[in-house]
Amino acid sequence: MVGVLTDTTASIPPALAKELQIEMVSYYVHRGLDTLRDMVDVQPEPFARYLAQTDRLPTTSNPSIGDYLTGLGLPYTRMANPDEGIRMLAQGEVQAVVFNSAALQYLAAKRGKGVLQVVGPIFRPYKIGMVVREGSPLRKQINEALLAMYADGTYEDIYAKWFTRGN
Repeated sequence: MVGVLTDTTASIPPALAKELQIEMVSYYVHRGLDTLRDMVDVQPEPFARYLAQTDRLPTTSNPSIGDYLTGLGLPYTRMANPDEGIRMLAQGEVQAVVFNSAALQYLAAKRGKGVLQVVGPIFRPYKIGMVVREGSPLRKQINEALLAMYADGTYEDIYAKWFTRGN
């Protein structure tokens, strides 16, 4: 049997998701001080009406790893931070740690004492960006610096230093 788990940004109509037995994990919508779950606490039509009358747009955030594990019906232990997870793993209190792959690669390389390693593919890759004010001269400088780092190998050197074992 194959199961499908996705998040609500896939925009699969609820009836179709039910028919195909697709499990949905809600994205979070932050509206002022309220945090709402997409397709649970907020539905498309009322949300569209809200957007039409507001002068302050809401923001969103992706579901947590715990949300996906819950969607898969898998038990997990919530940890305060990745360091706690690494400590629990090293002491045998948990079998695995699921977290941001870059953070885990760093922790396994630098604090794993040669006994921890990151396994499997990245579940959900994402990029991290920077923002500057419109018209800022920093935009061009940052872009040029990043391109130069990729071109001359500096990016790979930094990655090797911080995210591989033995450096």
